[in-house]
Amino acid sequence: KKKNYLIKITLPEFTALCPRSGYPDFANIKLSYIPNKTVIELKALKLYINSFIDREISHENSANEIYDTIYNKIKPKKLNNNLILASRSPGTPCKPYFIIPKEN
Repeated sequence: KKKNYLIKITLPEFTALCPRSGYPDFANIKLSYIPNKTVIELKALKLYINSFIDREISHENSANEIYDTIYNKIKPKKLNNNLILASRSPGTPCKPYFIIPKEN
Protein backbone atom coordinates (compact mmCIF):
# COMPACT_ATOMS: atom_id res chain seq x y z
CA LYS A 1 0.00 0.00 0.00
CA LYS A 2 1.33 3.44 -0.92
CA LYS A 3 1.85 5.88 1.89
CA ASN A 4 1.04 9.57 1.74
CA TYR A 5 3.97 11.80 2.62
CA LEU A 6 3.52 15.45 3.52
CA ILE A 7 6.33 17.57 2.09
CA LYS A 8 6.84 21.08 3.46
CA ILE A 9 8.96 23.74 1.77
CA THR A 10 9.71 27.24 3.04
CA LEU A 11 11.00 29.89 0.65
CA PRO A 12 11.95 33.02 2.61
CA GLU A 13 13.22 35.04 -0.35
CA PHE A 14 10.17 35.81 -2.50
CA THR A 15 10.32 39.25 -4.11
CA ALA A 16 8.13 40.90 -6.74
CA LEU A 17 7.37 44.49 -7.70
CA CYS A 18 4.17 46.20 -6.61
CA PRO A 19 2.17 46.93 -9.79
CA ARG A 20 0.97 50.25 -8.37
CA SER A 21 4.09 51.76 -6.83
CA GLY A 22 6.89 49.78 -8.47
CA TYR A 23 8.46 49.21 -5.04
CA PRO A 24 9.63 45.73 -4.15
CA ASP A 25 7.35 43.49 -2.11
CA PHE A 26 8.84 40.74 0.02
CA ALA A 27 7.24 37.56 1.30
CA ASN A 28 7.84 34.12 2.71
CA ILE A 29 6.24 31.26 0.85
CA LYS A 30 5.24 28.15 2.74
CA LEU A 31 4.25 25.23 0.55
CA SER A 32 3.02 21.88 1.73
CA TYR A 33 1.85 19.07 -0.48
CA ILE A 34 1.16 15.38 -0.69
CA PRO A 35 2.81 14.15 -3.89
CA ASN A 36 1.09 11.93 -6.38
CA LYS A 37 3.70 10.51 -8.78
CA THR A 38 6.32 13.26 -8.81
CA VAL A 39 7.87 15.70 -6.37
CA ILE A 40 9.12 19.27 -6.80
CA GLU A 41 12.77 19.62 -7.77
CA LEU A 42 13.99 22.26 -5.30
CA LYS A 43 16.49 24.00 -7.58
CA ALA A 44 13.84 24.39 -10.30
CA LEU A 45 11.40 25.74 -7.71
CA LYS A 46 13.92 28.31 -6.49
CA LEU A 47 14.66 29.44 -10.06
CA TYR A 48 10.92 29.74 -10.73
CA ILE A 49 10.32 31.77 -7.56
CA ASN A 50 13.27 34.03 -8.43
CA SER A 51 11.68 34.74 -11.82
CA PHE A 52 9.19 37.02 -10.04
CA ILE A 53 11.91 39.41 -8.84
CA ASP A 54 11.51 41.94 -11.69
CA ARG A 55 7.82 41.36 -12.40
CA GLU A 56 5.06 43.78 -11.50
CA ILE A 57 2.42 41.50 -10.00
CA SER A 58 0.01 41.74 -7.07
CA HIS A 59 0.28 39.48 -4.04
CA GLU A 60 -2.96 37.74 -4.89
CA ASN A 61 -1.96 37.09 -8.50
CA SER A 62 1.50 35.83 -7.56
CA ALA A 63 0.02 33.45 -4.96
CA ASN A 64 -2.49 32.13 -7.51
CA GLU A 65 0.10 31.80 -10.27
CA ILE A 66 2.52 29.89 -8.03
CA TYR A 67 -0.25 27.58 -6.89
CA ASP A 68 -1.53 26.92 -10.41
CA THR A 69 1.95 26.35 -11.85
CA ILE A 70 2.93 23.84 -9.17
CA TYR A 71 -0.42 22.09 -9.31
CA ASN A 72 -0.37 21.78 -13.10
CA LYS A 73 3.25 20.55 -13.20
CA ILE A 74 3.15 17.80 -10.56
CA LYS A 75 -0.58 17.14 -9.97
CA PRO A 76 -0.24 16.56 -6.21
CA LYS A 77 -2.92 14.84 -4.17
CA LYS A 78 -3.12 17.97 -2.03
CA LEU A 79 -1.38 21.36 -2.19
CA ASN A 80 -1.37 24.31 0.21
CA ASN A 81 0.32 27.62 -0.59
CA ASN A 82 0.79 30.42 1.96
CA LEU A 83 2.26 33.73 0.85
CA ILE A 84 3.16 35.65 4.03
CA LEU A 85 3.88 39.26 3.20
CA ALA A 86 6.54 41.38 4.84
CA SER A 87 5.56 44.84 5.98
CA ARG A 88 7.02 47.80 4.08
CA SER A 89 6.74 50.07 7.11
CA PRO A 90 5.96 49.79 10.81
CA GLY A 91 2.26 49.57 11.50
CA THR A 92 1.40 48.19 8.06
CA PRO A 93 -0.38 44.89 8.56
CA CYS A 94 0.88 41.75 6.87
CA LYS A 95 -1.78 39.43 5.53
CA PRO A 96 -1.15 35.84 4.59
CA TYR A 97 -2.82 34.66 1.42
CA PHE A 98 -3.97 31.09 1.51
CA ILE A 99 -5.04 29.24 -1.58
CA ILE A 100 -7.74 26.63 -0.99
CA PRO A 101 -6.24 23.23 -1.81
CA LYS A 102 -7.45 21.24 -4.78
CA GLU A 103 -8.06 17.54 -4.32
CA ASN A 104 -6.97 15.00 -6.93
